[in-house]
Amino acid sequence: MIRWVHKHDQTGSVSPKPMGGSRGTRIEGADREWLLERIKAQPDLTLEELRHELAEQRGLVVGYGSVWRFSAIVRS
Repeated sequence: MIRWVHKHDQTGSVSPKPMGGSRGTRIEGADREWLLERIKAQPDLTLEELRHELAEQRGLVVGYGSVWRFSAIVRS
């Protein structure tokens, strides 16, 4: 079935979903505090190193973009 026909049958509309908006972050609470301290202690770590440490030491698996967005917020 054609996707827009299926969408019309399900919703009564073929309008697109909204785009954009805040993506937020999964780096919250104790993980956020840990990461802030880690960046403060060694500010020259790469995003990939931070991502790897989050997974290994905190059990939090996040994408490269999540760490990048988090670090961009911290710098501003």
